[in-house]
Amino acid sequence: MRRISSLKTPFALLAALFSAVVSPSAFAAPDLLTMVAPIRDYTSTVTVTFANMDELTKIRKDYGNSYKVKTSRISYLAPEHMKVDGSVGPVPIIYILNGNQKETKYGFLRSKVDVTNAPGQKQSLLDFGLLTSDTLKNNYTWKFVRSEKVGTATLHVF
Repeated sequence: MRRISSLKTPFALLAALFSAVVSPSAFAAPDLLTMVAPIRDYTSTVTVTFANMDELTKIRKDYGNSYKVKTSRISYLAPEHMKVDGSVGPVPIIYILNGNQKETKYGFLRSKVDVTNAPGQKQSLLDFGLLTSDTLKNNYTWKFVRSEKVGTATLHVF
């Protein structure tokens, strides 16, 4: 009986030493906001080189139609102000996102939509593959799930 109680002491000491050496912050979830691009002002030109319209329209008809615009100029000013200019043939298209207000101009046709209650209709630079801190803070909730090792890189899953 004495031997069992003497075994508990080294384990207790080892646990105390481990907790003193390894701080709780070593096990804390990474902050996703520190990992995204702090983009405040951005302009680029996007050119469609190939589009499989049958597959794109399976996602949504409007999604497939957006690929008919072969070259677009994207301008972004944080937070949540975006303008996309392009054309389909000779007809100019302008898309403007100002917070929750979405405006589309197609030739002489104009439409304005408030997407406050339709977050799936709201677009951002994420539609072009860029996640900004403003988009993340204003439109999404996230939760850290785990870290994974891929090759030599540690990737965080949210």
